Amino acid sequence: YGDELIVVQFDAHADLRDDYLGSALSHASAIKRLTDFMPGKNIYQFGIRSGTKEEFEFASQNTNLYKFDVLNPLKEVIAEIGKRPVYFTLDIDVADPAYANGTGTPEPGGISSRELIESIHMFKVLNLVGFDLVEVSPHYDDSDRTALLAAKIIRDIVLIAEKTATT
Repeated sequence: YGDELIVVQFDAHADLRDDYLGSALSHASAIKRLTDFMPGKNIYQFGIRSGTKEEFEFASQNTNLYKFDVLNPLKEVIAEIGKRPVYFTLDIDVADPAYANGTGTPEPGGISSRELIESIHMFKVLNLVGFDLVEVSPHYDDSDRTALLAAKIIRDIVLIAEKTATT
C-alpha cells in the first residue's frame, strides 16, 4: 500500500521504544519499528496512557497520539483517514482491567468494553485491509471476560470487513 497505508492502534502503551530489554523487536517497540519504513503521521494511536518521556516526545513529533480516549478522537479523524487502506492493531489492554484483566500488562484507567465496541463499529466506514488483536492471556482471567470481549471484537471486525468487502 506504500505511503497510503494508515495504521490505527488501540493500546494502553505507546510501543514507541527504540528497544526493550535489549531487543529492538519487542512488543514495546512494535509501533516504533513501523516508523522505520512508513510515515509516522500515517499512524494513529488511541487510548495510550503509559509510555516513557522519550516515547511521548517522539509521538508528539511523529505520530498522531490520543491519550486515554478512543471514541471521541476516532470520530474526529475518520474523515481525515477517508478511504485510504487501514491496518488496525488492537491490544486488549486498551480496555480498563475491570473489563479485560486477562492480559500480561494491565494498565488502570482504560476505556470500557462498551466504548471499545462502539469504536470498533466506527470502522464500518473505513477501508479495513488488516487486523490483529494481541495480549489476551486467559490464564490471568478466571472469569473469561477478556476472552469473551476479544471474541466479540474479532467477530464484529470479521462482519465489518465482510460487509465492506461486498459494498
